[in-house]
Amino acid sequence: MDNVFIVGTAGPDLSRRAIDFAVDRAKLAGASVHLVHVIEWSPYTFMTADELAQQHAVRNKHKALGQKMLDDTQAQWADAGVPISGEVRFGHVAEVLCEVAADKKACQIFVGRSGGSPLANRIIGSASLTLVQASPVPVTVIP
Repeated sequence: MDNVFIVGTAGPDLSRRAIDFAVDRAKLAGASVHLVHVIEWSPYTFMTADELAQQHAVRNKHKALGQKMLDDTQAQWADAGVPISGEVRFGHVAEVLCEVAADKKACQIFVGRSGGSPLANRIIGSASLTLVQASPVPVTVIP
């Protein structure tokens, strides 16, 4: 199976629509699905030792929650007939999804469109818009 679809996961409702769509397409294409839960995180923050320790604990908590979401999703789709894998990563959503797509030699990325007003998204952009502009492969944005 050479085709790999990447699905960027976020909140349950948003992720559910994107995963449903990607799994349906993967069945038709004989592809696998790789879920990527990205936690927005910047390494460029200056902190005291105490703040750093607290931040590390928060990071571990977020990673555990993200991994539980991925594990639950993989279990839910276990009988779909589509190989599903997943990982939790830290960083900027669009950058991480582009990196994973390149690493996995993916043929497509699926993401859900997040909230925000249409005017705000046009002015300041959104993760989906940034991903569409930067992605090395086609991106499908699920409303």
